[in-house]
Amino acid sequence: MLDNPSIVIKDLSVSYTNESQLAIEKVSLEIPSSKLVGILGPNGAGKSTLIKAIVGILKPNEGLINIVDNNYTIAYIPQKENIDWHFPISVMEVALMGTYKTKGYFGRLNQIDKKNATKYLAQVGMDAYKYRKISDLSGGQQQRVFIARALLQEPDIFLLDEPFSGVDMKTQALIIDILQKLASNGKTVIIVHHDLQTVNKYFDWVVMINKQVITSAPTKVAFIEENIQKTYYTFQN
Repeated sequence: MLDNPSIVIKDLSVSYTNESQLAIEKVSLEIPSSKLVGILGPNGAGKSTLIKAIVGILKPNEGLINIVDNNYTIAYIPQKENIDWHFPISVMEVALMGTYKTKGYFGRLNQIDKKNATKYLAQVGMDAYKYRKISDLSGGQQQRVFIARALLQEPDIFLLDEPFSGVDMKTQALIIDILQKLASNGKTVIIVHHDLQTVNKYFDWVVMINKQVITSAPTKVAFIEENIQKTYYTFQN
């Protein structure tokens, strides 16, 4: 058991949306605090399902998810395919959505909110685009804006579902640098990830899953050939 976990999951089973088939089954693990954590596994392994269950988007069939500190706040960035990029909204308006948890959808925004939004857009290199429509941006630029929105929430836990999908290497480097700094400053950052070539470079800790947990441990211990074979080439029944 970990000395200081941020999330504890016990015997978690979750079905696919509107289906009876289990996406993950009897998953038990502890997510360490202040680490950059990669969730790894093949397509259909239940990675996104696990993240959505933690956020509360999906209701478990059984099992428990415990956010250890009840005061912890969570920011979630879904897969790009699940976002309506054609909605007529500006970059600044997307970033300011990060205030909704504290102000609500109809709360009045002030100059401090706008100043903070501009600060975080600058942090991801997007302040010069703040009056552009989100639909006019490239995939990598759009992802940067959603990172800025998450940063504005100033959460304790970040959950990102394949944030590097369709993103150029320059943007990947910028985003991972920001996330690594967040982890080093005490935040817990959890990323669903598919590029095995970058795992050792990016993550402090990995959870390897194929409907059930294969391993959850520091990257140097867990990300070895035996576990890769079990995760990607041994099908779970």
